[in-house]
Amino acid sequence: AKHGGRVGGVGFKQFASSDGVGRRGLAAAKPLLEGAVAVAVPPHLCISIDGAVRDPRIGKAVLEATCSEAVDEFTALTVFLLYEARNASSFFRPFLCALPRHVPLP
Repeated sequence: AKHGGRVGGVGFKQFASSDGVGRRGLAAAKPLLEGAVAVAVPPHLCISIDGAVRDPRIGKAVLEATCSEAVDEFTALTVFLLYEARNASSFFRPFLCALPRHVPLP
């Protein structure tokens, strides 16, 4: 894959739901062998608190805020996501912009 991720035997699928709103997800495209890796995502492609701390633009502030317990990790990650979504040059922005604006919860 382009940035180091691997996919084997799965694909994107639209799932029906009882409320009539479709859901997107991954589904096996063929039987998977026990122990087979269906999806591998390298750490640098994951949106996580570790990635937020390593970010050269806001990582220091995220680290200081979480270490001082001024905010919890969930809040720090939320701020990082908002920052990435608003940053036109963000690697993650195309992914974040592709997410639905609203997901009804059961």
